[in-house]
Amino acid sequence: MAFNKQLPRTFPTCSGAGRLSFLLLMLAVAGCGNSHEATVFGIADLDGMPLETGMVTFHPAAGGASAYGMLTEGGRYEIRTGDKRGLVPGKYHITVKATEPYTVSGPVGTPGIPKTLSPPRYGNVRTTDLIETIEPGSNEINLSLKADAAE
Repeated sequence: MAFNKQLPRTFPTCSGAGRLSFLLLMLAVAGCGNSHEATVFGIADLDGMPLETGMVTFHPAAGGASAYGMLTEGGRYEIRTGDKRGLVPGKYHITVKATEPYTVSGPVGTPGIPKTLSPPRYGNVRTTDLIETIEPGSNEINLSLKADAAE
């Protein structure tokens, strides 16, 4: 059985211009596939104090992939879906889980479990009252959490 037999040609060949047109079409289609036409950024705080360590997660009300952002200095966050900046426009339930910074303790330098700073209600998609509708384009969503929020 010979493995180096040539297969019969079943597809027409393309000229240089045809190949270029095909390549440009493929690039255009790939560019249109980005469904993250909305960006979200903002500041998260607890009773006016910025939350600087933790995560903000946007859960789509209609289902699908969640988008997230890490809390940084000044309580700032920027939302990403997977490795891409932004998310799909629509209605979202927002969770916030803020923690103290990680510390290393013990003789072998094992990381300790950081204390949670945000009230538990904000960390659960079923109990959070943070709900926003994200529009195409740039969205600034500042999240003000209250420590005395009803659990």
